[in-house]
Amino acid sequence: MDNKSDSSRRNFVNAISRSGDPTEALAGPLIYAIVLTALLSTIWTTSLVGVVAISQMAVGDGFADIVGRKFGSNFKWPFSKDKSVPGTLAFISGSTLFTFFLTKYLHLTGTIANPFDGSDVSLFFRLFLVSIGCASIELIDSEFVDDNYSVPLTGVALGFLLLFPS
Repeated sequence: MDNKSDSSRRNFVNAISRSGDPTEALAGPLIYAIVLTALLSTIWTTSLVGVVAISQMAVGDGFADIVGRKFGSNFKWPFSKDKSVPGTLAFISGSTLFTFFLTKYLHLTGTIANPFDGSDVSLFFRLFLVSIGCASIELIDSEFVDDNYSVPLTGVALGFLLLFPS
């Protein structure tokens, strides 16, 4: 392999891996891509639950990582050496706000239905509860549960429970 392709390979591995280990790409990033593809191809444009699950995974988990790395080194949860309080708060606030505004936009464009008939407070509160649940699942030690599937699956489950009242 020449130097240019070796350098490109290293850059690619560093972009998708936290440790620089190429085998890491077969874990989290691959699971993330599979789950994202499954959700996009099944319930993304047909259900509020799909929007919620993808937003929790993409926005909530992404915000938690960025904010946690930047501000969380001195504020770790006592039960998790890898997760921080600022990261968790960023997950909850980022995913709640993004999902709320995305839901409002998709409802206005007629893409999905809002089951709350204009009650923004009820929709926001329920999305907030979903975000808390997903952020809580993310706090489970990653040796036992991979957040690349646990967060969106929790988003789907809580979405069905909280967003479609009987």
